[in-house]
Amino acid sequence: EGAQEYLTIMSYIGTAHKHGINAFTAIREALLGNSDIIFN
Repeated sequence: EGAQEYLTIMSYIGTAHKHGINAFTAIREALLGNSDIIFN
């Protein structure tokens, strides 16, 4: 279970990176409810 959560987070960060968004910003926005920032 923990491994799957880790992989989900890393996948999200990887996708954000491909869109030019750094990991800190991606995680902060996700925690603020703006997880779709990487899909804009």
